[in-house]
Amino acid sequence: MTDKSAQTNPSPDSGDSQDKGAHHLGSCLLFGVLVVVGLVVSYALSFAFTMSSDACTGGTTGWICEAPGQQLAFWLPWIALVLAIACALTGFAFSSRSDYAPMAGIGVGILVYIIVNALVYGAINAVISG
Repeated sequence: MTDKSAQTNPSPDSGDSQDKGAHHLGSCLLFGVLVVVGLVVSYALSFAFTMSSDACTGGTTGWICEAPGQQLAFWLPWIALVLAIACALTGFAFSSRSDYAPMAGIGVGILVYIIVNALVYGAINAVISG
């Protein structure tokens, strides 16, 4: 005779719980690596965005050609990184509902980071070029 309750209710040591733990561990490792990459990229972009004001000539007016605009350009990549981390952590908060929520949160965080920095880059180029 076989025990049907053991077949329908897997024990906590079954492969499903191990797969879920491995999935969450992989998500955490990916999150950590992306945060480090984001720190490096934000560091580089903050100086690149600030130095783009070097193209301002005497007659150029715009937000990047003034000191407050340069400070804003410096901090926007860091703000984008904080927003991206918040989006990723939101995905981790909903991970109890779905196994794929951490990865979805990480994906949304990457998109937020790219979009915010692309908008900043476009705004700087609009001021500098015309």
